[in-house]
Amino acid sequence: MAVVKVRWDVEELANVMSQFDVQRVYRSETGEPPWDEVTVPATYVPLVAGVTSYLFDDLAGEPSWYYAVSYFDTVSGTESSLSDPLIPGLSGYLEVEDIREEGFTDSMVTDAQIIRGIQRSSRMIDRITRQWFEPRTRTFHLDGKRGQDLLLEVPIIAVTNLSLVDYRGELDEIELGDVWIYNRHLTQGLMNPDDRHNPRISWRDLLPSSSTRARWSERRFVEGRRNIQIAGVFGYTEIDPLLTPGETESGSQIPSDYGDTPELIKLACTLLTIKQMYPKSTSDGDDFVVRARVIEQRTRDQMYQLADIPEADAAYGMTGDIEVDKILAMFMAPTAVGVV
Repeated sequence: MAVVKVRWDVEELANVMSQFDVQRVYRSETGEPPWDEVTVPATYVPLVAGVTSYLFDDLAGEPSWYYAVSYFDTVSGTESSLSDPLIPGLSGYLEVEDIREEGFTDSMVTDAQIIRGIQRSSRMIDRITRQWFEPRTRTFHLDGKRGQDLLLEVPIIAVTNLSLVDYRGELDEIELGDVWIYNRHLTQGLMNPDDRHNPRISWRDLLPSSSTRARWSERRFVEGRRNIQIAGVFGYTEIDPLLTPGETESGSQIPSDYGDTPELIKLACTLLTIKQMYPKSTSDGDDFVVRARVIEQRTRDQMYQLADIPEADAAYGMTGDIEVDKILAMFMAPTAVGVV
């Protein structure tokens, strides 16, 4: 079993939302009936106005399986027919083919070994950098601090809901048109400043004339503990340089493309995964482990010199591979600063 990610787009969104409010996900080993549902009411994927791209993570799937989606109305119980079969991707920063292209044949390593290596390497990258590098659907509950800005610790891709949890525990939705969402690296292509390094949501200086909420007149996120709920898609991603950044609709602040894993992160994941493919006792494995530390070679005498192994607290002592550590150092999440 592996964690796989399923992505799909909803066409004619307005028409679909006039009849349904959520989506259900099914899987099949062959792409033919029977289809088994992998969602339950608590994990149905809600349809959101303006959002055409959707994600679902199957924690017990297989990359070779097929997936399909239906639209469902939770009030009437009406369900649409299933979509065409969808091919999932690994929940990691590489595909099996990426490692095969490095020269690892079926006789050298199995798909299952590669999948485990990719997922271990991806999780290591997440742990070291304290962030992730693919679009993931999440819901956060944050503390309101009576400020105009709501600070997050993960880059924003798209926000689908922003709500205040009142003293009764009920959600009071805040209109997204009343706030600025700092994801301009995807909606505008703005890289300086890069909103991924300072993700936040801010009240607009002047609220739209349509806003009649007297309680928001001060334009502050009400003070409280875990009283602000934000739902959406988050992660440190980059869009293809050939694509034009933009919004799904003018003013929606939802990017037309969620972006993908940065190429440098894919390189780091490749190097970490390849290292796992070599048994530690083999000469090939020893060669790969020390390759990044070579600082001098003498071909005539067949001698080479290695750089010192970084100490645990050194600048590049995170993985033991200097090349990987230099890449990951560029993607470290900013250190959270607190004031007491």
